[in-house]
Amino acid sequence: MWRRICAISLLVLIAAGWLGNMLEGRIGRLGLVSLAAVIDVALLAFIVSIPPVLVRAVIDAQRRAGNSDVAAVRFLERNERGVVRLMWIVWAAGALFAAPFVIHDLATGP
Repeated sequence: MWRRICAISLLVLIAAGWLGNMLEGRIGRLGLVSLAAVIDVALLAFIVSIPPVLVRAVIDAQRRAGNSDVAAVRFLERNERGVVRLMWIVWAAGALFAAPFVIHDLATGP
């Protein structure tokens, strides 16, 4: 499921960027806002889908390499959901920590 979300959201991002570039100046403000909303949703879906895809890729690669009996790989297999959730929490905490600095930089300008 996460691989599909990742792939589809990446394709939507590419298509929306291409379409926006092609239609720039031809669509009104409502069209630009709609396109920006599509890009925002696709970007969020892409970002959220990265940790599950990466964790699963690491587990699969370790299995193919013959490391299924290594303790760290077994731990990752048993606790895949928890590891993904922890990655999401760390990313969210980083975004919350950075938000005031981003807002300050946007408000003060270059």
